[in-house]
Amino acid sequence: MRGLGLRRRAATGREKRRSSTGGGPLLLNQTAALLCAASGTVSLTRLIKAGEVDNQWRLHLYVMAWFVVLVGLLWIGPGPGIWLLAVPAFYRLQDLLFASVGDALRLSKDFDKFDATARVLILFVNVLEIVLIFAIAGFALVGKNASAGSAYTSRLGSLYRSWNALPPLGGGVSTSDVTAQALNMTESAVGLLVVVIALGAFLGRPSGPSRNSVSILEGDLHKEDSISRRVEPDPADQTPS
Repeated sequence: MRGLGLRRRAATGREKRRSSTGGGPLLLNQTAALLCAASGTVSLTRLIKAGEVDNQWRLHLYVMAWFVVLVGLLWIGPGPGIWLLAVPAFYRLQDLLFASVGDALRLSKDFDKFDATARVLILFVNVLEIVLIFAIAGFALVGKNASAGSAYTSRLGSLYRSWNALPPLGGGVSTSDVTAQALNMTESAVGLLVVVIALGAFLGRPSGPSRNSVSILEGDLHKEDSISRRVEPDPADQTPS
C-alpha cells in the first residue's frame, strides 16, 4: 500500500509539471540552458572559479582583464587583414553573450546571492567590450578590402564604424562588402540584446544599499562593538574611593 501511494504521488507530480508547461517540454528554455551551459564549460571563468559566490571579486578582475586585452588587440595588435586577430575577440563575444543571457534568465542557482549593483556594472562593461570586439573583427577581416570603405583600414576608423553599428549609440553604417555587412548585422543584434539585458538589470535591481555594502557595514559595526567592549572597564574591577 505504501509503494502504491508513492507511485500515485509521483504520477500526480508529473501531471502537475506537465500541465504547468503546457503538456510538454519547454524547448526554447532547454535550448537556452544548454547553450549557456556549453559556453560556461569552455569559459576561462571555470579555471579561476570566478562563477562562485565567494569569488565575485575574481569575476570583476576577469571582466576588466578582458577589457584591457581587447583594447590592446585593437591598438597594438597586428595590422589589418590578420584574421587570427579576431579569434580571441569572438571567443570573448560568445563568453559575455551567453553569460548575459544566462544572467537574464536566472539560470544560475546562486543568482540571488550575487551583488545586484556589480551585475549591472559588468553588463555595462560588456556593452563597451562589444564595441571593441567588432572594431577588432572589422579591422582584422575587412581592413584590406577597399570596397568596405576606408574607415576599416585604420584602428580608429574601425572603432568608429563599430560604435555606429550599435543601435543605441549610433545611427547605423552602410557598406558594400558582404563581410562588413555581416559584422554590422551581428553587432546590431548582439549589442541590442545585451543593452536590453543591462537596462533590465539596472531597472530591476533592488533599492537600497547593495548586499556587499550591507555586509561591509555590518562588519564595521561588529568591529566597533568589539572594541567598545574591550575598552569599557569591568565594574567588578573598580574599587570604591
